[in-house]
Amino acid sequence: MRIKKLLKATSTVLAASLGLTPINTSAQTDPVQIMAVGDSITQGINGADSYRENFTELLDLTGCDYQMVGSQGTAPDLHEGYSGQSAEHMIRGLNTNPGIDFMMAENTPDVVLLHIGSNDMRRGQSIDSTVEEIDDILTRIKSHNSDATILVANVIPWLGTSTQNGNVTQDVKSLGDAIETLINDRGDPNIVIVDVRNGFTLAMMQTDLIHPVRAGESFIADAFFDAYGLFYSCAQQPDLTAPRTFIATPAENEDIDGTTSYTGHATDTGGSGFNRVRIAVQNTVTEDWYSFSDGTFGPISNGGIINANLTNTTDFYTDWNIDIPLPVGSYQFFAIAEDENGNNAFDRLRLSTWPVNNTFTVASEPVTNDTTNPTVTLDPIGSPIPGLVTISGTSEDNIAIDRTRLY
Repeated sequence: MRIKKLLKATSTVLAASLGLTPINTSAQTDPVQIMAVGDSITQGINGADSYRENFTELLDLTGCDYQMVGSQGTAPDLHEGYSGQSAEHMIRGLNTNPGIDFMMAENTPDVVLLHIGSNDMRRGQSIDSTVEEIDDILTRIKSHNSDATILVANVIPWLGTSTQNGNVTQDVKSLGDAIETLINDRGDPNIVIVDVRNGFTLAMMQTDLIHPVRAGESFIADAFFDAYGLFYSCAQQPDLTAPRTFIATPAENEDIDGTTSYTGHATDTGGSGFNRVRIAVQNTVTEDWYSFSDGTFGPISNGGIINANLTNTTDFYTDWNIDIPLPVGSYQFFAIAEDENGNNAFDRLRLSTWPVNNTFTVASEPVTNDTTNPTVTLDPIGSPIPGLVTISGTSEDNIAIDRTRLY
């Protein structure tokens, strides 16, 4: 298990991965009691499993001594996930959900995995009231076990619709921001944000555009697993999770010129270090791939993938950049990081395409250093009207003509 220092004021677990030492390494000999709490993302829905399966698989692979607890499911896969329920329901209970006070009293978990709030946004509840309820949940957990570690998700995106809230997609994103602020303001080193949304893409969602497919479940599990590693050390320490890749430029749907330097960064909590960040560019009209070997377009096998330049690289972070002289057109830019242990999101999440990509437009031709002087050719001077002199000719240049001046 990877153990790193938690930076108290960070907004994501990935930022914490830049440290080097643990804030707390468990010395207990009994299995760590883990309780997963939340809505359908925790329970699993539409025939899909929850992230819990992938999470416990990672714990097993690293030799962790743990026990999942809760009133739902079948041992050893117990949990407190309730489809369709809100933060308010986690406080007062609803139907088979006994509420967080009962959950804590019955299970006394050492670790709580919390993903809640999306259904509040679906129903049109305000962000402020939802955050207050999440804050109440955290307080109630701590009142039952002051030493409890709480890993709080900033909630995965909601790209589906809601009959009760036409702005649900943006509200879910804003809720995630507000949850991050809440955790930072609480300042409790045993309550940390789990970044489950940055890098979570459409390809990781079911057709309802709300719930994850297996790739999305793996993505969420990786995030919780890395956060768990901030607090508990297990028997083995292999690097099992994939780096996360972020594109700074080109931004999604940005219009640029053809000489823009493409940039971004990647983070990894595994600690094995970065091997490379691979880049590919596809023309969205022809679906051909840019060849980095000769600048043409064709099949991706013709030099369509290249490694970016890496700078400011540590075991947990790297910046990347690459210059590509693209002609005018519409493109999709792909980037994927790979660590020294061979982990990358494409293989780890079992996807059909690289998960991180931006669509953009090159609106003007690449600018090059123009060192060639234009040429001017004068036509014979003629005067069709007495007293007037007509001067005409042509100007040529290898880039473009700005103007032709007469002296």
